[in-house]
Amino acid sequence: MTYFFIFNSLSLTLLVIFTLIFVYYVYNLRTNNIFRRLGMPSPPPIPVLGELYNAMKKGMYANDLDLVGKYGKIIGVYEGNAPVVLLSDPDLLRKVLIKDSHTFMNRRPFDGAAGILEHSLIALKDEHWKSVRSIISPAFSTAKLKSIFGLMNEVSEIYKKRLLEYADKQETFDIKQLNGEFTLDNITTCLFGVQTNSLEEENGALIDHLKKFFSFSLANLFLLIFFISPRLARRLGNNGYSVIPRDTIRYLTNLMNQILDRRRQHLERRNDFIQLLIDREEQVKHEEQQFETNKKSLSNNEILGQAAVFLVAGYETTSVLMSFFFYVMATHPQIQEKVYDEIQQVIPNNEVTYEKLSELHYLDMVISETLRMYPPFTRFERVASTDYQLGDYRIPKGIVISVPVYPIHHDPQVWPEPEKFIPERFSTEEKGKRDAMSYLPFGDGPRNCLGMRFALLEVKLGIVKALRAVQIQQCEKTEIPIQLNRSSTLSSKNAIWIRARHHSIVSTDIRRYGRYVLHLYFCPMMSQSYYFLKNNASRRFGIPAPTPIPLFGELFHIIFKGLYQHDMDLVRKYGKLVGIYEGPKYTILLSDPELLRKVLIKDSHVFMNRRSVEGVLGPFDHGLTQLKDEHWKNARAIVSPTFSSAKLKAMYGLMSEVSDMYNTRLLDLADKQEMFNIKELTQEFTLDSIGSCLFGVEINSLQNENGALVKHLKQIFGLSLANLMVIIFLISPRFARYLGAKGYSILPKDTVDYLTRLLNQILDRRRQHVERRNDFIQIMVDHEEEMEHNEQQAGTLTKTLNDKEILGQALIFLLAGYETTSILMSFFFYVMATEPEVQERVYNEIQQEIGDNEITYEKLNELHYLDMAVSETLRMYPPVIRFDRVAGADYKLGDYQVLKDTLINIPVYAIHHDPTVYPDPEKFMPERFSVNERSKRDPLTYLPFGDGPRNCIGMRFALLEAKLAIAKALRVVEIQRCEKTQVPLKLNKLKTLAPKEGIWLCVTRRSQ
Repeated sequence: MTYFFIFNSLSLTLLVIFTLIFVYYVYNLRTNNIFRRLGMPSPPPIPVLGELYNAMKKGMYANDLDLVGKYGKIIGVYEGNAPVVLLSDPDLLRKVLIKDSHTFMNRRPFDGAAGILEHSLIALKDEHWKSVRSIISPAFSTAKLKSIFGLMNEVSEIYKKRLLEYADKQETFDIKQLNGEFTLDNITTCLFGVQTNSLEEENGALIDHLKKFFSFSLANLFLLIFFISPRLARRLGNNGYSVIPRDTIRYLTNLMNQILDRRRQHLERRNDFIQLLIDREEQVKHEEQQFETNKKSLSNNEILGQAAVFLVAGYETTSVLMSFFFYVMATHPQIQEKVYDEIQQVIPNNEVTYEKLSELHYLDMVISETLRMYPPFTRFERVASTDYQLGDYRIPKGIVISVPVYPIHHDPQVWPEPEKFIPERFSTEEKGKRDAMSYLPFGDGPRNCLGMRFALLEVKLGIVKALRAVQIQQCEKTEIPIQLNRSSTLSSKNAIWIRARHHSIVSTDIRRYGRYVLHLYFCPMMSQSYYFLKNNASRRFGIPAPTPIPLFGELFHIIFKGLYQHDMDLVRKYGKLVGIYEGPKYTILLSDPELLRKVLIKDSHVFMNRRSVEGVLGPFDHGLTQLKDEHWKNARAIVSPTFSSAKLKAMYGLMSEVSDMYNTRLLDLADKQEMFNIKELTQEFTLDSIGSCLFGVEINSLQNENGALVKHLKQIFGLSLANLMVIIFLISPRFARYLGAKGYSILPKDTVDYLTRLLNQILDRRRQHVERRNDFIQIMVDHEEEMEHNEQQAGTLTKTLNDKEILGQALIFLLAGYETTSILMSFFFYVMATEPEVQERVYNEIQQEIGDNEITYEKLNELHYLDMAVSETLRMYPPVIRFDRVAGADYKLGDYQVLKDTLINIPVYAIHHDPTVYPDPEKFMPERFSVNERSKRDPLTYLPFGDGPRNCIGMRFALLEAKLAIAKALRVVEIQRCEKTQVPLKLNKLKTLAPKEGIWLCVTRRSQ
């Protein structure tokens, strides 16, 4: 009985104590509610648990949807006793994640409660995080991803094999389980060099432990303790407890320690993430011993932390994405068919390469829509490091900003019918209409997901391999609609059961080209023969002209003889003002210097525009070459500062670095005594220069050969004048524009899509302030932001370039600079090889003016003989054979009346090879461009970059990069002919002059 009273007294005492604590907690919560003081919308806090109660009950994604729907886009909630701001407003998110990311650098701390993950990127803070991120980032560079692509490919082949086995057996299966095995094999193979082979043998132990990690719910006891009392959670953490199961931590720690031990003992070496960190560690130790440097390397705990977070995060999130993707394929067969058709069109029966994957644009759209509807992480967080004005609210230091990704991705104001799967939401046009902060599957800003590119690459490769082999179908066990779980990582509550069937092989060639051929054969072009006979403009105005060939006009001769050769023949036969037809379009071929001065300079306001190819060039319709009148003037004024002297000097260092890599390649070729095609090498050089200096992109094609980009650029400049779409445009511009509206283009569609996507990615990163560089794109983005600021402050309305215009200029500079500058350098080195005495004079001048000193911007301007040799190269081999202007009004051109809209074509090659101006025009004579000789000639007889207000805006950039590379190259190697050098050189038939069969040379080191 005594024990009974003692027990009763003790129980009563405990009850009173807990009641008092609870009453105090509720009183404290209500009287010290931070959100009430701030006036921020907030639900009434539930005692002890706060919103954790509703999150456990309804699921985090559903509760977040309810909160945002009821209280708006900035909400104050309590998670346990921790105040959290739930933020989904795009403008405020941009400030938190990007503009003021230095204030919100860290995530919610789990110090003492996350085991080995405390040392990972997700938990590190401030400078410690920055240092570790910079060490780890190279593991996910383009070069690194390319190097492990073969390993991914092997795993994808096994994945495909498993799917084919299911198709053979006609079995239903859980795609979620299969994808878990696929992603586990990919991560362990590519990042840690471990062959888990779970797709073949099922690595049960590791998968079981990973499932434990991701199966804990918000009702997990330790997690609740952490939210309610972080101090108590840390005390328990010091005693070995953790949010993550202890046996799982022990298993993963042992696994990583085994790998690290083998690498440090040099028992094995692999091309993976772990090896990168070990190499860095050894490099730092070596430099400390040799040079007493103080570089940072990762500690054991940090290496273990990063390895563990990549393993567990990559395993679950990537498999979830793939599982939802295949669920969509099964439930939306028409979308699956479109994805399959694109794969067959881009990669019919060829090997799936890294470059080809990036051309699957519809697949990208479908994956993006999958990530929108089913974001693997329903939230991510940042912590305010100081007091901060967040919109109308002054939030205190230490408050957690939680970004509810699921509600953002399901906002009906941004995504109409958000529960409907619509891949077209992610077309380039639709993406341009939305705020970038409305799509955050991988977060944003400096602390976004580091492994994003790795994850997307393995997902796309696995999908492509799978869909080429099987068709995904729903089965009687497929759950519709799918039920989602309640954890912070979104996945299906139950298994995702589907069926796989073998694809039937159906050729799509007829479907693909049938309409195209049909349009051509039934186009009413024959009526133009009558037009030529009755409405010949040359006959009416007495202009010298050849007899037009029905339908084609002079196009027939141009296609078979080449543009440069036919222009020469026309000028010699008919004089310096010739009337010709190109299809139905009447054109004047003008090479008279006095009349050119009027057209290009004196009356340039009448001839302001170029020939319009509007409607058939895709994004190039918005480039400077196509813009008209005041629109062109405005764009030119905005773009011009990119090529000022100050700007060129600012990026001279970048050019010099690329030139040094060019030298390295030449020296390698000299040491190997190999013959090589100089045109390919100069293309890589100019691509790297433009990428670095204008777009801030390290392409490194000189080192790694960026195959995809180079291939696409070659496709554009490999266009022949016999190209079908070119002929259609020249014969019937209206019909060509009709085809353009249907998706056809003078430029290959896959190339336009590839370049558009590349430039959009750069623009997105700059606008989001993820990076800032001293280049063309940055000038455009800065101008845009400056104008927005001026409008807000002063109410001014200054014109800026829209997305399409920025994209148009960027693509024009990339393509024009890539081909024309590489052509100039290729012809220059060809001349050096075939005219060794000229090469010797150029070399002697370089040695005399610069010697072994650094080649500076100023010193380059003192190389006058080099200038003469470059100018003579441009005279003999002008990269652009013609340029044009359009008459904006009726005009008296010499003795002839020219009607409005008449096209004036300037035949540069013919002008540069006029024997009355340049005696022996086929002979290379740099002295033609001495100061004395140039003064004797009319300036309008030398037009490699055009003239007047609409001349080539990138001329100074092109000449600077060419001269710098030439000077650096000729200091170290001598250019020589070889048995494959073609003398005389055969030229192609393009509008861009280039060698027909490459320029083969060899080089030898100069004696120092």
